[in-house]
Amino acid sequence: MIEPLPKDEAQRILDQMKSTKEYVSPIDMIHLYLSLGDREQAFKWLQKAYEERDGQLGFLKVDPYMDSLRSDPRFQDLLRRVGLTP
Repeated sequence: MIEPLPKDEAQRILDQMKSTKEYVSPIDMIHLYLSLGDREQAFKWLQKAYEERDGQLGFLKVDPYMDSLRSDPRFQDLLRRVGLTP
């Protein structure tokens, strides 16, 4: 399993991303929020990624950062909506 970023580093990067006017990938935001242990924000950004039809959602089943979300029914629902489960 890939280890999340240290919390202080994740927070620093998140603060930078929030202050930029450039596009930030929802998947990058999810990884940061998961590093901070904020599952609710991670799910909000997962929904945003879904709404944007982010191509990286195709890797949800194998992205090790998502391991902590796999047992959540919301994650299972997202996999279904993306077409990654029967």
